Amino acid sequence: MFEVISTTHSPLYPLMQDYINERELKSLDSRSVKAVLKNFERYSVRVGYRENRITREHFHGWLDSIEGSEEHKILYARGLTLFARHLSTIGHESYIATPPRYKSNFVPYIYTQDEIDRLFRAADSWRDRNMTPDSTALVMPALLRLLYSTAMRIGEALNITNADVDFQRHVIRLIRTKNMRDRFCAMNPSLEDVIKEYVHYRDMLPIEGVSAPQAPLFCNKKGKPVRQAAITNRFHDLQRAIGMAATSSGYLPRIHDIRHSACVMAMRKLTATGKDIYYCMPQLAAYMGHCNPFDTEYYLRLTPTAFPELLEMTSYVTQPIEEIISQYLRKKEE
Repeated sequence: MFEVISTTHSPLYPLMQDYINERELKSLDSRSVKAVLKNFERYSVRVGYRENRITREHFHGWLDSIEGSEEHKILYARGLTLFARHLSTIGHESYIATPPRYKSNFVPYIYTQDEIDRLFRAADSWRDRNMTPDSTALVMPALLRLLYSTAMRIGEALNITNADVDFQRHVIRLIRTKNMRDRFCAMNPSLEDVIKEYVHYRDMLPIEGVSAPQAPLFCNKKGKPVRQAAITNRFHDLQRAIGMAATSSGYLPRIHDIRHSACVMAMRKLTATGKDIYYCMPQLAAYMGHCNPFDTEYYLRLTPTAFPELLEMTSYVTQPIEEIISQYLRKKEE
């Protein structure tokens, strides 16, 4: 639902509501887009804007009115550009800006192999005193291993249905990912065993339809999809249980940083075989689900400078790069 409390609205307001409704029907995260459109709607009302399209002058007038850093403005400009593209596709030809590429100074946390192993063991041994409907005790061991083995995003993992897991072809299908594309993630033998074991115990739960094709792979005790907030809270509990401390930012490392760690481990594995990492960028991009290899190049800057200790690590869970590429190419040919 999208609502801006105001006595009057611009002609763009109902189009904004339709746009947000369409995104939510596609299960796309719209929180940041809503914040951008609310700001844009308030500005439009304030200046008395009366058109049902976005003009160049109105776009830049709004952008100049935003307070904050240049990075903040770039992110807002990107959000409104998405809406402008949508308007143009439905007949309201709008100005589509080309905001500068946002380059964050944020440095993700790269987990050591020892930290990953201890997180796995902590998840395996965790027992809840009171099994609430939102308990993630059963889910976490398999979920953490899935994230680390495939480098998929947490939101992608929680959207997996039973039908998306293909044990015959040893792949998991991700539908409508962040880049609005479907992709396949290969399961190596150890990960496949973990998923099968999880499904075996999950199906023992007294939940009707828990094994139905369209039911969520990772569910709570009511058979509903596991909430991401519940996963995050449990992940922080596991981190504290193994003695991990907050970083310089004042917060514990994120669960999303497992994705960064998996990519860096995959790069280590490639370089250990003598391969030139830059020639492997298309493979790594497919592994990460990036449409553009340049998005993956960011990880190369992490490895030798910020994390030289990775040279001493081993990687045994990372899914085979060749396998995911084979799946990717077969899908392109279909």
